[in-house]
Amino acid sequence: MKSDQAREKFTIKIELDFYVAGVPWYKIEKYIYTFLEDFQKLSVQVSWDAKKYTAQAYKFSEWNQIQAVGSLQSLDTLLIQLSKDVIELRKRLWERENIQELYDIAIWYRENISRIEELYDEKIEILTKVSN
Repeated sequence: MKSDQAREKFTIKIELDFYVAGVPWYKIEKYIYTFLEDFQKLSVQVSWDAKKYTAQAYKFSEWNQIQAVGSLQSLDTLLIQLSKDVIELRKRLWERENIQELYDIAIWYRENISRIEELYDEKIEILTKVSN
């Protein structure tokens, strides 16, 4: 060790690259808008099919078919009730109110809507076997 080493000066250049975890705002907004569109399409389709198969209820004689018609009616009612929350989500998105919270809400609804869509598909499969 040199005796004058403590007085030496060094210049060091450091370049740091950071990755900020998370989803960019534009992707969050796109996800929410896509969810809103998908919800609207599903609501319209379920409503239309619930009315269609209710009007054709006389064609169905088996228990699973009758139950499928009732399930479609229940899904339609459920989606109507959820539409109030979805309208509020759309309004808050328009106002750009806490986008991260809206994203979390949209993810939660997407998961639940996916289950509704699965049930809808099951019931339609039962009913279309008879109709065709």
